[in-house]
Amino acid sequence: KRAGVGKATLYRYFPSKEELYLESLERALGGLEHKLNVELAPQQVPASVRLSAMVSALVNTLSEQLQTLKLLGGDQSDLADRTRRILRRRSQRSATALQQVLAEGMQSGEFRKIDLEIVPLLIIGMVRGGIMQVDDRPREALERSVIDFLMSGRTNLPPFI
Repeated sequence: KRAGVGKATLYRYFPSKEELYLESLERALGGLEHKLNVELAPQQVPASVRLSAMVSALVNTLSEQLQTLKLLGGDQSDLADRTRRILRRRSQRSATALQQVLAEGMQSGEFRKIDLEIVPLLIIGMVRGGIMQVDDRPREALERSVIDFLMSGRTNLPPFI
């Protein structure tokens, strides 16, 4: 309905609901990458503000896509496998943008020293896992919780041992 076309038109381009979903996922994650790399990249903004905006973008984009996957059903292992491959490939690109902001925050003293290879992937995984597990909670609660969790360790706390 939102696209302004009928089902017959959609299925001319997409042979199934699953193919339509996968294309939608690809485009949404491409938009997320653009947002993380271009719109949220200005270096004159503090890294903590940019990281919060990035978490917000992750929560909003992934919650729309992963909730759709849940609705399609978990019994479709081929769809689940293809979705995981897309998410894995696209997550690496998003992790690079997170890594850059985290590195800038460490350099400016906003963030303590962290593992820049692992932490960005943990942020993405935390968001994805939260979306999959907290069905009845508003996405704003998830977003706030992830940001609070990340920011609670941003100052001069002792490093992990």
